[in-house]
Amino acid sequence: MKQTMNKALTICRLLLYMALIFVSCQRHQDVSLSPKADTVAWADSLISETLATNDNDRVIALVDSLENAGAISSLKANFRRGYAYERKGMRYYTELYWKKVLEEKKPSQEDLESYIHAASFLANRQNSKSDYEGAIRTASKALEKIDSTKNPKPLFKAMLLQTVGTCLIELKQSSEADHTFDEAFAQFMLAVEGDSTDHCMRNAIIGLSNISKNYLQKKQLKKAAFWVNRADSLLTIFKNLPDSKKDKIDKMQALILHNRIGIAKSHGNLEEAERLFTAYQATDYAKTTDGRMKSISYLMKAKRYEEAVKNYALLDGWIDKKNGTLSLETIRKHYTGKFKANDKAGHRDSALVVARTVFAALDSAITDFQNSEMEELTAIYEIQQKEAEISEQQKQNEMLRQRSRFTTAGIAMVLGIAAMLVFLVINNRWSHRLEIKNRQLQRERNVVVAQNKQLAVERDHAKAASKAKTAFLQSMTHEIRTPLNSINGFTQVLTTKDFELSDEERLDFSQRIQDNTRLLTNILDDLILISEMESGNELQAPEECVVASIVLQAADAVRQFVAPGVTLDSNWSVSDDCTVITYPQMILQVLSKLLDNAVKFTTEGNITLNLDKEEEKLHFSVVDTGPGIPADKREYVFERFSKLDNFAQGTGLGLTVARMVAERLNGTLTLDTEYNGGSKFDFIIPVNQNA
Repeated sequence: MKQTMNKALTICRLLLYMALIFVSCQRHQDVSLSPKADTVAWADSLISETLATNDNDRVIALVDSLENAGAISSLKANFRRGYAYERKGMRYYTELYWKKVLEEKKPSQEDLESYIHAASFLANRQNSKSDYEGAIRTASKALEKIDSTKNPKPLFKAMLLQTVGTCLIELKQSSEADHTFDEAFAQFMLAVEGDSTDHCMRNAIIGLSNISKNYLQKKQLKKAAFWVNRADSLLTIFKNLPDSKKDKIDKMQALILHNRIGIAKSHGNLEEAERLFTAYQATDYAKTTDGRMKSISYLMKAKRYEEAVKNYALLDGWIDKKNGTLSLETIRKHYTGKFKANDKAGHRDSALVVARTVFAALDSAITDFQNSEMEELTAIYEIQQKEAEISEQQKQNEMLRQRSRFTTAGIAMVLGIAAMLVFLVINNRWSHRLEIKNRQLQRERNVVVAQNKQLAVERDHAKAASKAKTAFLQSMTHEIRTPLNSINGFTQVLTTKDFELSDEERLDFSQRIQDNTRLLTNILDDLILISEMESGNELQAPEECVVASIVLQAADAVRQFVAPGVTLDSNWSVSDDCTVITYPQMILQVLSKLLDNAVKFTTEGNITLNLDKEEEKLHFSVVDTGPGIPADKREYVFERFSKLDNFAQGTGLGLTVARMVAERLNGTLTLDTEYNGGSKFDFIIPVNQNA
């Protein structure tokens, strides 16, 4: 019994000795394989030099090699990949890699800055896509990591809090947004006190200006003025810094003036807005291309269309400098506005040139859109393949390290333990680990299968969305091409010197050119309206107006197009001088669409525009004696491109636009199916409402 105990104690001592050797070897391997500080600094310097060449594919290849060699961590590698793909404009790659960065639950101290940058960039992208709740979750993760560090950087925290506050405003959580912005301001001030350099101060001023801009967009004018004053106060300090540059001061001043212009304009203080705009124009920044493009919004609101046209002349070069292509988003944001400015300024020829530019860009934009969608979907599969290759390489490296460790440990073990005992102990240990590893691999395989299924669903959704957008653009291309071809054809006939035409024919051709120009303008106006309605921008302040004048103006606008033998009447049950607070221009847009529709299909009888006031609501109705609309089509006619007569002229967007405008006014637009004498549309909106 005693001999057995002694043998057991001897075996335990030998096993303990082996364990110490094994742990020591393993620690030595782990330390030697972790990237050292000088290695990380060298890798970061190499990546920065490559980024300066703007060769993003080379950057990605370099990051892959450095990660595989163990020179940088996976977290930093994913952040760098996402940044390179961001510069390439491939948003799916970008977001996927930055989301991988945020999957790291405990980033190291040296990786924390990359983690925070990835979270900040990703939150801003989610905010720009109106994913406000997702942006708040992303920013909150980074804020938790910052608070857990020993020396948190207040500038990072301030910028993340600003993003959270912006999202809270969009989610209509005003009080929470106010509190968050106050926290952001406190962090900006801490950052400035700790490091009052040019860079830190400029970020603080821009941050406060953006907070003011957020409140301005939501028409919270007192708060907007409060924050722009804070930004101005900080600018005064910035001007006295010894290293502050004149051009930076000028730009900051211009941004603050731009916000003040918007506040004055929203208050209805037009003289003050004009004075501030004159001050803005005096800055050097206002004379740059970016500054002139920024001033267009005020010029359009102030109806200074000629000046807006001059600034829009820089648009093509400005677009080329930024990305060099006419994307669908660029056409929607800028070229529709350029068309409107030229049209309002009376430059019909220039407006027609812009329309032709848009028409020529549509086909290539459709192709580019489809190609980019497919490339970004393919990206997910390529990333999985790359990760599988890296994982396989890492497994092979781990196997080599394990073999090295066990070779060293095995030499120590055979000196004191019988070969059979060593074999049994090691075999039992690794059998258990192998079983655990197999279960882990099975779980990972199940996750990959589930991800592939999800990717297939997302790919199908993307294809369906691409198909719908392509159908929309193809339909609009056809509708734009028809009046353009007519205008071009009749213009060539009229301008041909040797082509003899009678006065009657010339008059007829001129009328056709005017009709097609009007049709083209209506098409582009519908597109602009749809874009404005879908953008979700806040409405301008309502104004006081005589309600009867709206009815008269709407009727007079279409009277000349009424068919012979058809009478157009307008009635109202209110007094002639009855006033309300509402949005007269938007009401006119809806009534014009309804009356245009009635005029188009009514060839005999009469058309009547009625107005009744019911408590705090205005009830407009347009009644005609046309062919009418079947009851089962009461909602179909409001869908985009819906036409009961496919051979009738028009895009099928009129009633769609009318309903969208009605809903933006918190009203309704419906078809009365009980009316049998033709068609009757009811348009009801509240009045005396605040902005």
